[in-house]
Amino acid sequence: MSQIRILVVDDEPFNLDIISEYLEGAGYLLQMAESGEAAWAYLRRGDSQFDLVVLDRMMPGIDGLELLRWIKADRRLADIPVIMQTAAGPPPPGGGGGAAGGHKDPTQARAAANHAR
Repeated sequence: MSQIRILVVDDEPFNLDIISEYLEGAGYLLQMAESGEAAWAYLRRGDSQFDLVVLDRMMPGIDGLELLRWIKADRRLADIPVIMQTAAGPPPPGGGGGAAGGHKDPTQARAAANHAR
């Protein structure tokens, strides 16, 4: 069985560290991105195949909702499940933009990633 590859996107290094600790310990292959721009560059590379994206909603520059719209608009990427994480409240009705789920606590990332298995 091949390992599940997860792209984790968050502008807060502390959150990336927490998520990394939880998911690497569970055997997932992780690629970390500290911005929406960096994540988009990873996603657009032809040799990058991700099984799941864990995406921070609130980031400077390209925010999580905008990146999610771009992912879902790209035929090659549209089927990748996206888990949105945020310190903010839930998105407005219809404002999730196609996310497969969401959570506020970065330590919940392992449970969310298990859904990709």
